Amino acid sequence: MPQPVQPSTFTFRDIIQGGYLYVDKTQYLYDQTKFDNLIQQLAREGKQVVILIDEYDRPMIDNLDNLPAAQAIRKTLRGFYGIIKAMDQYIRFVFITGISKFSKVGVFSALNNPTDLTMNPRFATALGITAEEMTTYFSEHIAEFAAIEGITPEALATKLRQWYDGFCFVEQCDSVYNPFSILQLFYNQRFANYWFGPRGLPGTPTFLVKLLKERQYDVEQLSDLRLRELSFSTYELETLSIVPLLFQTGYLTIKDYEPSRRVYTLSYPNLEVEDAFLSYLLGAFSERDRALNEDYLWQLVDALEAHDLEQFFVILQTFFADVPYDIHLKHEKYYQTIFYLIFKLLGLRIDAEVRTNQGRIDAVAEVYCGCNENRSFYTSKNSGSHSEQSIADHIYLFEFKLDQSAEDALQQIKTHEYVQKYCLKGKPLTPFGANFDSSKRQVTAWVHEQD
Repeated sequence: MPQPVQPSTFTFRDIIQGGYLYVDKTQYLYDQTKFDNLIQQLAREGKQVVILIDEYDRPMIDNLDNLPAAQAIRKTLRGFYGIIKAMDQYIRFVFITGISKFSKVGVFSALNNPTDLTMNPRFATALGITAEEMTTYFSEHIAEFAAIEGITPEALATKLRQWYDGFCFVEQCDSVYNPFSILQLFYNQRFANYWFGPRGLPGTPTFLVKLLKERQYDVEQLSDLRLRELSFSTYELETLSIVPLLFQTGYLTIKDYEPSRRVYTLSYPNLEVEDAFLSYLLGAFSERDRALNEDYLWQLVDALEAHDLEQFFVILQTFFADVPYDIHLKHEKYYQTIFYLIFKLLGLRIDAEVRTNQGRIDAVAEVYCGCNENRSFYTSKNSGSHSEQSIADHIYLFEFKLDQSAEDALQQIKTHEYVQKYCLKGKPLTPFGANFDSSKRQVTAWVHEQD
């Protein structure tokens, strides 16, 4: 009589000769050459076999920075899937999951035309929590957590959407929440970057960051990429592309779709992902400890909210003074990327090198009053000590120059009339010009106009 496999280190031959009925041995490796025999043995009961494969891509992802090893693994996987194709008559169906989508000619060339569900609308919400499900199944948790936070359930629901919602895998679909983060949030009853933690992160971003730095990729474009599906849907080991990697590992998601052009807009799904990834990038580009970077960010937030502009630039100088000497800041793009990351992580509304009809502005920072619910996730640690006037909404325009002068930067703002675009907002506005001296590796001068 067939029997189940007990925990042990069986080979395929042991399983087949022992007459075992089913196998649940995910933590052990078996002789691949006997896989076909196993399928045939299990199908003797008159029923076809169902094969479930999770994290099919993990061996290759773990070796993205070791191309020969990744190629060898891919070759082995091709042989594995070739066996599945040969055993088609014994198989009911095969279900394969992973976070990356290698092209069919790469890994799955031996399979018999597998159906790709990645961007199928019928399955778009299958692996996330929808807004309706949040209301239906988590209303009690929301009410309990809202009481702890001292806000209404409606206000908490808004904050939850900003932090953990936003994942969208097809055009014109309902976005979904990250289940892992939501479950961790309600269990711990505090907001945090659970997705980026040891158990939540879909693969370390180390290799992604390495690619971004080596290829001098424009990090600022990641918040609004417009492209067609072929540009981000698949990739191969020999031709790694940054955008597909970011999309498939969850750092970017679909935010908009233009049907007439079949053009997608990709961006960060939510604050949790954006904060975690940009914090990692700032640490990588500045080669500084991320905990120290965060402390500097809080100091910069306090300075801007207090409208202490001199202190703001003193803190920036201190930051760059701590950057290791061997970091190359000769190129304007490199130091501009660091400035951009700093401003994004302040929790301000910022567009790096915003394009206007008169040219481009390096950075626009809109500071929000602590009572504004639309403000991003950072709030000043000492906001309670500031007066309402000192933290009122304010707009700062920044123009940075490399090895020129702060006056030149400020003059560029005036010449191109960048200010006009923001005057209609009716908020105090301060244009800033600053210069970065590459020889001194420091912000050496800044100048601004009075409000």
